[in-house]
Amino acid sequence: MSDLYGLVEVTAPASEPVTTAEFKAWSRIDTSADDTLIAALIATARQWAETYTGRSFIDTTYDYSLDGFAGVIRLPRSPLSSVTSISYVDTAGDTQTLATSVYRVDAAREPGRITREYAQTWPSVQYVTNNVVIRFVAGYGADATSVPEHVKSAIKHVVADMYEHREAALEMKFIHKNQIALNLLESFRVTDVGI
Repeated sequence: MSDLYGLVEVTAPASEPVTTAEFKAWSRIDTSADDTLIAALIATARQWAETYTGRSFIDTTYDYSLDGFAGVIRLPRSPLSSVTSISYVDTAGDTQTLATSVYRVDAAREPGRITREYAQTWPSVQYVTNNVVIRFVAGYGADATSVPEHVKSAIKHVVADMYEHREAALEMKFIHKNQIALNLLESFRVTDVGI
């Protein structure tokens, strides 16, 4: 799955923030006839909520491509869990991995950011597009136990709407009309991704 601004999903989340069983219990659905549909709707609602908030709810690995190093690099998914590696194309055209002693990772802020360590400089890079690739992990944890309840509730409300109005749900603009979900997610939005 790819996103805007050079963000590509490398490893998808291992699970969804809301299970099919949780959603069925919440919405009082007794039959298992639509389990496959409900699971697909949960994934769609999660992806929409992640895009809307600028967050990943379950740990997800991304590659973020840039056209060079910057003073401060803000990562476009929160919460930042870790930076796995930073690779770049050097002036000879070879791909190198940047030593961790050169940069500092700030996961305390949102969005997470990368800066140079004191007295360090960014390496020279070849002037080609996407010459810097940052691999990082964003999410609240490996499973749904750490995902905020407001987020889970928003996803359930979106899934309920899509399940009830299946034909209209084919249009993504339909999701944007769920005011309860939008209100629940508003305080989770990360707006300063620095891109």
